[in-house]
Amino acid sequence: MSGGYFNYEQFKIGNIQEEIQFILDSQGKPIPEEELPHSPAYYQMHPNELLYPTLLPEIKATFIQAIHHLKMSKLYTDSIDYYISGDETPETYLIKLNKKLNHE
Repeated sequence: MSGGYFNYEQFKIGNIQEEIQFILDSQGKPIPEEELPHSPAYYQMHPNELLYPTLLPEIKATFIQAIHHLKMSKLYTDSIDYYISGDETPETYLIKLNKKLNHE
């Protein structure tokens, strides 16, 4: 399959989803030293800034919802891209879309 109707821009949806997942997975973990923008003396005064922030449960829930919606957006965009680009017939489009939706 080739697609291309959307100039392959839908990969950006996946990148955003992955970045939000990284934020969730990194909560409370140490920030790598090479990513720390301040001097060691600064962190002696602000040790809590050595860790990635921890989200409130209500906020975390919205991030999880966003990931789901982004996954669905990418799935639909990919499927529509293939169809509009002529890579799918109406029948194969609907069959493949339904298979993908049942796996999510």
